Amino acid sequence: MIQHFIEQISSAPNQYATYQWGKQLSSFNAELLDSYKIAILGYSNQESPYFSKLRTALYSLKANFHKDSVVDLGNIKGGLLGLEECLKILLDRKIIPIVISDSSTNLSSQLKYYKEQTHSIRMSYVDSHLEYHWKHQNEESDTVLNTVLPLYPTCVEQLNCIGYQSYFVDNLVLDQLDQQHIFCERLGSIRSNLSEIEPIIRDSNFLYFNLSAIKSTEAPNTAYTNPNGFLAEEACAIVRYAALGDRLQHICLNNYTEDKEDYLQTARLLAQMIWYIVEGVRNRKYDYPMYPENFTHYTVDSIYTPQALAFVKSIKSDRWWFILPSKNPSSNLADIDHLGVIPCSPKDYQIACEGDLTDRLLKALKKSGYSQ
Repeated sequence: MIQHFIEQISSAPNQYATYQWGKQLSSFNAELLDSYKIAILGYSNQESPYFSKLRTALYSLKANFHKDSVVDLGNIKGGLLGLEECLKILLDRKIIPIVISDSSTNLSSQLKYYKEQTHSIRMSYVDSHLEYHWKHQNEESDTVLNTVLPLYPTCVEQLNCIGYQSYFVDNLVLDQLDQQHIFCERLGSIRSNLSEIEPIIRDSNFLYFNLSAIKSTEAPNTAYTNPNGFLAEEACAIVRYAALGDRLQHICLNNYTEDKEDYLQTARLLAQMIWYIVEGVRNRKYDYPMYPENFTHYTVDSIYTPQALAFVKSIKSDRWWFILPSKNPSSNLADIDHLGVIPCSPKDYQIACEGDLTDRLLKALKKSGYSQ
């Protein structure tokens, strides 16, 4: 029972107006657990209370959700076991957990649920660093890549690394990730056209966002202060893009601390990121399953495959997908499950019409067996 693993927070709802989160957020009720759509919970190795500044900032925001659909469960107790049990209970009930953490050492526990499932997941990882330690026997490393790569591509079917900064990343690591068809996008490339990040993270089941990837003047209270990084509005846009995706089921915003006095700046940014996550989930278009009548179909001749390439555009959302070529020439959209569908953008289609393909679609073709 989830109440054994959480320490509930008293939000003093009477001090908030009816339109504010502090009034609209549900108080936890175990009997109503299945009615919640999103659950906010904190995890820390520190003693309680913690994340109080975040909740001060969060509860003052204007509510953008139906009452009783979002609940602040409070803070997890019981260490990693408590974290694992809470996630299992929530994910089994298809409740989206938003985990706020002050470290990055609990990723393995957050992935444990997926390791026990029979299907694989797609993960997007936002960070300025892509650290990977080549281990000798009996040596251990808890970096994100060292935790995730042993699970790729069996448990973690797809991994997107977003926002890395070249001076923090060993080229050997980038080469290894490229050889495994793992998509990596540099901060500068994302910043030049932020909307292109949407199709990259659209199908993610799990978004793992290191808040140290945000510029330190925007978010001073993170575990690692970075003079360069995402701006506040870019961080909000990224989590909103992820939340709009029909398949996102789990988010972790990690490396948030309240150690320094920054006049609630970091807490307010994190609160706004949570606001955009809820707003994104509330505005999902639910393009899946991909019924052919809900899409406009396009074909493009290509030098990369024997048959024409297929693209589809959703009538409901105007979003685009690239259909991986089938080995069976008689296949149509109705025969292709989501594993053969790659989210893309209008730019991807336009470049295909010009006779070329973007690096991401080329990588997808190579991963599916087309080597040209």
